[in-house]
Amino acid sequence: SGTGSFYEDWKLNKKIQRISGDADALNLVAAAYETSGHLGIPLVMMHTTGDPIQSFWLQQPVYRLKVLAAGKWPLFSAIPINRYGHCEFTPGEMTIGLVALILKVEGRKLIASL
Repeated sequence: SGTGSFYEDWKLNKKIQRISGDADALNLVAAAYETSGHLGIPLVMMHTTGDPIQSFWLQQPVYRLKVLAAGKWPLFSAIPINRYGHCEFTPGEMTIGLVALILKVEGRKLIASL
């Protein structure tokens, strides 16, 4: 999609060569490079909601589910930052993330969220 015309999109897509990934490479990526949600230490995940590189709306909820399924929910906190950009955090937001992580490491409960 993207030409502005369904017909033009269809014509363009008919001409594009489709290539499958190598099965061994895909299996290696799934086994060694995919996140599992099996946290061993606390994690505070900060993510801009308008990230054009890594979609917030897919990445953070999927990782949350992985952590929940792994039974590691107490180790995980998420801080969404309502802004466009990839990792576009202000110094104040980074400080909040660090403080949240320190509190989590110390076993304290966070009483507010962003």
